[in-house]
Parts: sequence; C-alpha cells; structure tokens
Amino acid sequence: MAAVPIDTAERRELVQAWGAAHKPAYELLTRLTEAEVSSVKELVLEALQLDAVPATIVTDASGGVLLTQWGPPSISRIRELLAAGAARPGASCAN
Repeated sequence: MAAVPIDTAERRELVQAWGAAHKPAYELLTRLTEAEVSSVKELVLEALQLDAVPATIVTDASGGVLLTQWGPPSISRIRELLAAGAARPGASCAN
C-alpha cells in the first residue's frame, strides 16, 4: 500500500517527518513530481466528483484501476477484488 500526499500546503519534509514519527503501515510517496501528484488528484476528482481526502485507489498489477472510493476499503472488499483478479484469464495475484 502507498499514500500520495496531495496537500500542497504541506512541505515534503513535514510529511516525511510525520511518516518517520508515526510509521504508517503504508509507504508515503513523497518523492513524486508535481505532475504525478496532479495526475492522482485528477483521477480522484474524475472518479469521485469531489476534491477531498482520504480517497482510496486500488489497482491491479498492471496499473488498471479496480476501485476508487472515499476512505479505506473493507477487508471483504479487498478479498472480492483479489478473487475477481484471480478469476481473470492470465491474471495472477500475489499474497
């Protein structure tokens, strides 16, 4: 799992310090370019029709979007997505 900090008011160093202090269970992607962060924001806005956080984007191994929603998905929803991915011809799911 990874998180994309999209608040431009928070400096990279501040987010990195927060990550070091709190040790979240996900990787903070603090080295993305402005264009990459904008791309994530645009995806959230397009899919959810609102520019707010936290939003979750679940992708398959090739980067295809499987789920976009507000907040974290339930473990049941993740299992459904993994099962659906494993059922596709040529798909593989790693645990």
